[in-house]
Amino acid sequence: MVDAHAALGDQPQPRALVDDSRARLVLEWCDWVDARLARPSEMPEVLVHGDFHGDNQLWDHSSFRLVAAVDLEEAGIADAEFDFRYLLGNVGTPELALAAIDAYERRVGRRLDRQRVLAWNVLTHLGDAVWRTEAGVPLPGGGDASTWMDDLSARMRAFGVNA
Repeated sequence: MVDAHAALGDQPQPRALVDDSRARLVLEWCDWVDARLARPSEMPEVLVHGDFHGDNQLWDHSSFRLVAAVDLEEAGIADAEFDFRYLLGNVGTPELALAAIDAYERRVGRRLDRQRVLAWNVLTHLGDAVWRTEAGVPLPGGGDASTWMDDLSARMRAFGVNA
């Protein structure tokens, strides 16, 4: 079981990464994530890439086809929903993410738990914001921890979650 509070670190930070209202929202999201990931996926575990974000994908732009997935050091057996965690932040619109999920489901003949996909995305998005900010590494796409929280809040609303 994943514990979002533990994964993000509940220890007091030397400096706040976000204001108090966003910090409270992050704690609510962690509770929501913990509740979604507390039970196992209804789909059987599958071989996942493990780090399937845009920088690890090579695309043929003329045909819009994925040519290769690189950086396989995180590959392993996990929830099918786990490999979709970056998709929600990379594609920009819920409609495109849902279309990709629908195509996957048609291909494998099983339905993914969309809230579980979103829970993995929230955990990943928050974790990236924390470690990158603390390490002084720029956040992909720019912004800071606060703007990333605002982006995540909008994404969750778009997926019908008001955690």
